[in-house]
Amino acid sequence: PGQPFALTVSMEPRWSRIDGLTGYRAEGYGTEIKLFLDVALTERLFAAINLNYALGTAKYDIPNAAWADASSTNVSLALTAQIHAAEKALVEGVFLGAEGRLLSSFTGLALNQNVGNALFAGPNLAIAFQGGRMLNLAWTPQVAGRAHPPSVPGALDLDNNERHQFRVKFATPIQ
Repeated sequence: PGQPFALTVSMEPRWSRIDGLTGYRAEGYGTEIKLFLDVALTERLFAAINLNYALGTAKYDIPNAAWADASSTNVSLALTAQIHAAEKALVEGVFLGAEGRLLSSFTGLALNQNVGNALFAGPNLAIAFQGGRMLNLAWTPQVAGRAHPPSVPGALDLDNNERHQFRVKFATPIQ
């Protein structure tokens, strides 16, 4: 209350020993830089803008393998409304909204050459529980996209992105 605007900046360094797509041994380093902007438009209507920039390099654990560099951006917009509110109840609030995200994939660490773009859009649901706990569910199917050059015909970028993304997040305070 009294703070209708929130700005968050985060950086997530990453190190891996397994390639996330193939499961093969690979050494990988990367980071993701995020900027989140949340605004309360009214007492029950909220908007968010998220900007992400990720970069990384990886090398498979095979003789003479070369390091592969990649980067990506993610721009998302969301609008959410509180459709239920209750004090001193197990469920203190229910929020329903819609999200749109544009993901772009690039070669090189500095967004060198665009290799694909994908637009995702779909609903999200958040349930606020007693004690500061929150369950978030989001489903965003890819509604448009294109790989450069595409290996699969059609209006989606299935070379660099999934057809559907489903996220589940449960947050609880540590006491």
